[in-house]
Amino acid sequence: MLYYIVYQTLLILACVALAFLAVFLWRYRYANGAKSLILLVVSTFLWSVCSFIQTGSDSLETQILVMKIGYIGLMFVPPAWLLFTIHYTYREYDLKAWWAFTFFIFPVSILAVIWNDAWAADYWRIGGELIRTGPFLVLECTDFTPLFWISAAHNYVLMAAGAVILIIRLFKGVGLVRTQALLILLAIFLPLAGDVIFTFKLLPIPDQPLTPVMFAVSALLLTLGLMKYNLFMVLPFARQYIVSSLKDGILVFDTETRLIDSNQAAVGMLGLAKHSVGKNIQDIPEVYPIFQRLGSTGQYVTEMEFPNSRTKRMVDIEAVHMRDKQGYSVGLLILMRDITDRMRMIDGIYSQDRLASIGKLTAGVAHEINNPLAIMKGLAELLLDSNIPEETKDDIRIIDGEVERVSTVVQNLLAFSRKQQKEKTRLNINKVISQTLRVEFYEKNTHNIRIVPEFGKNLPEIFGNEMQLTQVMVNIFMNNKEILRGAGGGTMTVSTFEQ
Repeated sequence: MLYYIVYQTLLILACVALAFLAVFLWRYRYANGAKSLILLVVSTFLWSVCSFIQTGSDSLETQILVMKIGYIGLMFVPPAWLLFTIHYTYREYDLKAWWAFTFFIFPVSILAVIWNDAWAADYWRIGGELIRTGPFLVLECTDFTPLFWISAAHNYVLMAAGAVILIIRLFKGVGLVRTQALLILLAIFLPLAGDVIFTFKLLPIPDQPLTPVMFAVSALLLTLGLMKYNLFMVLPFARQYIVSSLKDGILVFDTETRLIDSNQAAVGMLGLAKHSVGKNIQDIPEVYPIFQRLGSTGQYVTEMEFPNSRTKRMVDIEAVHMRDKQGYSVGLLILMRDITDRMRMIDGIYSQDRLASIGKLTAGVAHEINNPLAIMKGLAELLLDSNIPEETKDDIRIIDGEVERVSTVVQNLLAFSRKQQKEKTRLNINKVISQTLRVEFYEKNTHNIRIVPEFGKNLPEIFGNEMQLTQVMVNIFMNNKEILRGAGGGTMTVSTFEQ
C-alpha cells in the first residue's frame, strides 16, 4: 500500500509541476526552442495524467481508453524532445518548417494502429481482464509484436539523438549553460530509464510503468532549474555567434538584458566574475556603465585598463541588436575590439604625413633662399675680380665663404625633404675649423673676444660630412661666445692634436 501511495503522490506532483511549466513557458513561447519545449511538456503532462487515472481505475474499458489517450503523449515525447534540442542549440531552424513535421509521421501511424481495434493486435495483444501486480490492477498484455519493438527502438533513437546534440552543442558553453544542459539531460533520461526498466523488467517491482513516476522527479528538477538557474529564460545561442577563439570581446544578452554568454576575450578585458552569466545587466558593475554609455549611437571608443595586464588600451565598443527571420529581437550583442595597435598605426601615418608636409615646406623655403644666395655669390665673385683693396677682398672672401656655407645648409634641407642620404667625404679637420674661425674671429673681435688657434701638424684626414661638422663647430663657438660676452671678454683657445 505504501508503494501505491508514493507512486500516486509522485504522479500528482508530476502533473502539477508539468502544468506549472506549461503555463510558464507559454509566456515565453516566442523564445528560441520554447514551442517545441511546450509540446514536450504538454505531451508529458498528458501521459502522466492518463497514468494516474489508469492506476486508480478498476475498469477494463476505462484503462484501455485512458491508455490509448496516454499513448498520444508517449509517442509525441521523443520527436518533441529531438526538435527541442535542435531549436535549443541551432537557433536558425524553425518549428514551422515542413521538415519538422516529418518527425511525427511514424508516431501518428502507430497511434492510428493502436486506436483501430482491427489493427491493434498488430501492435500488442491485450487480455480480456485486469490482473493484480502488487497494489495495482493492470491490463494483461500477453505479447508484444515486432511493430511494438520497432516503435520502442524508434523512440529510443530519437531520445538518444536529442541527448547527443545537446551534449555536443551545449557542453562547449559557459558554466551556466552546462548546468542547464545537465538538468535537461537528467530530466529526460530519468523517464527514459524508467521506461527501459519497465519494458525489459530489470527490477523486481510491481508490473507498473515507472516512466510517469520518473517524470515527477524530472519535473521537480526542471522547477529547481527554473528557480535557481533561470532555466528556459536564459536560452543558449548557437556557438556560431559566440566564438571563443576570437580576440574581440563578445557579450550576449537575451531580450530581458540578461547576460547569457561571453567569450574569454571579454572576460579578460572586463575581469568578469564567473557568476555574472545569468544576471541582469544592471547587476553587473563591469558591464552596466558600458551599456549606459552606448546610448542611441550604439558605438564609442574609450580607453580601458585591462585587469589582467594592468595596461590601458583603446577599445572600440559596439552594440548589435540580433533579430530572427521575422524581424523579432532575439537579443543584444556587445562587441569589444582592442584597437590600440590600429590607433598607433594611424598616428604613425599622420606623423608621416606631417613629415611629408614639412618636407614640402622645407623644399619651398630652400628654393626661395637659393635664389638670393646665387645673386650674392655672383656679386661677391665680381667684386673679387675688380680692382679693390686687398683688405676689402679678404672681407668679401669671408662673405663668399659664408654664402657657400648657407648654400650647403640649404642643400642639406633639400636632402632632408627628399629623404636623401647625406654624403660623407675625407676631410682635413684643421681646414674645417680654420674656415669656421675666420667668421668667428671676425665677429668675436668686436666683443673684446680673442681666439687663439693651436692646430696640430700632419694630422690624418677624417671621414665625415663637412657641412654637419661645420654646424657642430659653429654651435660650440657660439656657446663659448655667449659665456665670454657675459664675462666682459676673454680668450678662447682652439686646439687640435692626434691622440
